[in-house]
Amino acid sequence: MTNGTEDHREEVYDALDKVHYGVVIAQALESHGETNVGAQAARDEIGRKYLTTEPLPGQTQPRFTEETLNALPEEAQQQEINRGFEAWRGTRMHNAITTSQKHLDDILKKDNNYDPSLGKIASEDEIVSSTGDEERNLLSDYRQISTYSALEDLIKKDKPIPAEAKDQLRKIYSAAASRKQYEALKDAPEDLRELFAEIAALAPGEELSKEDQLRGITDLKRKEDERMKKKYGDNYEQKVYGVVAQSLKKMFKSGNPEKERKAISMLYAVKQGYGLGGQDFSEVFSNH
Repeated sequence: MTNGTEDHREEVYDALDKVHYGVVIAQALESHGETNVGAQAARDEIGRKYLTTEPLPGQTQPRFTEETLNALPEEAQQQEINRGFEAWRGTRMHNAITTSQKHLDDILKKDNNYDPSLGKIASEDEIVSSTGDEERNLLSDYRQISTYSALEDLIKKDKPIPAEAKDQLRKIYSAAASRKQYEALKDAPEDLRELFAEIAALAPGEELSKEDQLRGITDLKRKEDERMKKKYGDNYEQKVYGVVAQSLKKMFKSGNPEKERKAISMLYAVKQGYGLGGQDFSEVFSNH
């Protein structure tokens, strides 16, 4: 690390904490806010407080007082509270990023040139190796569902997917088609039902349509999501974000310059309003 590191290190740690907190709150409440009463209440409290104490972006005064907010019809009041929460999240993330970037140049520059390792963010293996056994199991299991998400994104963007993934989707589609055909012929003789079920299983041929592939990957994600919730709880995604953030902090404080630069590079690359280090964790776990 270079000049300025010691002076600004704690400020960067603090920024990392704030970014992590913003991500966890946003992810957890977006995922469960509509069905979890506690999460929705927390979201509403944040939104209400922001609306009545902080100016919205581009304004100089809070948009409401408690009295004027409470005077709104219930539906309009909830819409404003939701807006307040989103503004709070964006502001918090933006401030954390801005605070850290004031000092990151000093940390990441050598002789007035950017350190080439700036572009090297922490890899999956490096993140996982900085965790305990229990957390390592969580990240390892999360890798599967995040891979499905990455495949789904490729399919939606009409990009090629790995041959192994195509084979897996084809088998799923074939099994579903076979089962559907078998059930449709419930009044036919058993041998005829089995014959037509076998024929239906062969129907997809070598290539599946985009719609067939998306149906297959959606089914895989649903089953994996159910398994993860059963094993780790409904908030398993929130746990993943917490584990990754703590792992990055360990790298940040490791005393190893290469690990420190990689961890700080993730923070440097933060995209406002989404993800720690500008990375969708499904990308972190499937592309590195």
